[in-house]
Amino acid sequence: MIGLSLFGWIATRVLVFAAVVALSVVAGVPSLGCTTCNDIGCLAGVSVYLDGDFEPGVSFDVALIEDGAAGSAPFLTCTVSVAASGANPTPQTSCSSSTVAHTELGSMILVRRDDVANLTVVVSSAGTELGRQSFQPAYTTTEPGGPGCGKCTAAAVHVTVP
Repeated sequence: MIGLSLFGWIATRVLVFAAVVALSVVAGVPSLGCTTCNDIGCLAGVSVYLDGDFEPGVSFDVALIEDGAAGSAPFLTCTVSVAASGANPTPQTSCSSSTVAHTELGSMILVRRDDVANLTVVVSSAGTELGRQSFQPAYTTTEPGGPGCGKCTAAAVHVTVP
């Protein structure tokens, strides 16, 4: 009786496992042994790197403008500043937009869109424009997690801050 119960328990577990694998294949989820995905991640969209020396205690305004068939319109505005004191000053960026998802990291701004064809970045301080640079981001599509684990479309531009 105990042997039969143990057999029934094992048989049930094997059937459940087989059902899970079968449902994964039907649902398009990578199954065991077919694809191994990793957790590398992806910075999808346009990464805007603000290169240059930011003067401590000075606030810089950065506007990202999309140039399109309907004209030019800013879609993201940011403020970049460096604390006036400290041993290792690091730029801090704060952006706002009601139309585009974005992330800031130090002096890098990640715009979570992969369809910006013409981008102009304007840098100003105290109401005076310091520089303006235009780009046509060159997007590449990769599979950083491995084949079949999702695609990542990204571009990067470097803006020289005067």
